[in-house]
Amino acid sequence: MTDPTPLDAPAVDAIVQSAYADACLEQIADTDVWYQVGRDGVIRLVDLTDLAERPTEKRGTATITRPADFARYVTGHHGDGTQVYVDHQAGTAVALIDGHGNQPGHGRHIARLQLRRHPAFDRIASADGRTLTQEEMANWVDDIAEEITPGQLAGEDIAALVDSLHVHANSNQKEVRASGHGRQIIYQEDVTISSGPNSVELPNKIKVTSPVWDGVPKAWTFEIRLSVIAKPGQPTKFKLAIPRLRDVLEAATTEAIETAQDDLPESVPVFAGAFQPAARPTPQLQ
Repeated sequence: MTDPTPLDAPAVDAIVQSAYADACLEQIADTDVWYQVGRDGVIRLVDLTDLAERPTEKRGTATITRPADFARYVTGHHGDGTQVYVDHQAGTAVALIDGHGNQPGHGRHIARLQLRRHPAFDRIASADGRTLTQEEMANWVDDIAEEITPGQLAGEDIAALVDSLHVHANSNQKEVRASGHGRQIIYQEDVTISSGPNSVELPNKIKVTSPVWDGVPKAWTFEIRLSVIAKPGQPTKFKLAIPRLRDVLEAATTEAIETAQDDLPESVPVFAGAFQPAARPTPQLQ
């Protein structure tokens, strides 16, 4: 990116005379910031670089969701003053593209990496901690069928087992010894669960493999624990839990930020931490 021409004193005078001939501009001491006091008494900042012949070429914040795109954007726009701040734990990377000290119009071109979760991972993670009905469980298994790791029941087979799951209860007599009352006969219900015509056992764990962040191709494998809540005469429900979900997210986030960092130009300094744009100075009347 071509750097803008710095505003020297004659250029500032020319701008003031041509654009603010009838206005009274004051300069904040030791800064390149000028302000105008309107007839209503309101102080308004005046950005002279907006009126220069060659103002800063780009301003604003570019929000980018893929690590490789972030690195490519910084590579295409970086200059001598470019700085990048990364926070692996928070999963953020911010590039100050035009950080050229106190030159007018600089420090306002920023690139920010905002990771976006992969749709497949979102489908899996959406069920963590939820209790689903039979219909909801079957639909969810259908949704993640492509992410179910090979070597176990396929998604369509698991969904079929969920659909055909039945709860049976048999009351059996049981003789127990009752203190002071001899023997007593009680009835005890034995609950059994069967699925499908051949009573295939429904797995209590489903292993899945999926990328976590959009634009980061590495896939992560982890387990979903499945518990059946079954009582005779009541709708069967399914409790889902993903014990390693947080660990997978943290590891995948670190990998995504490192991917962006590794693809940056070697000449761009990288700092650990967060970046917050500095507030514009508040004008003070002399």
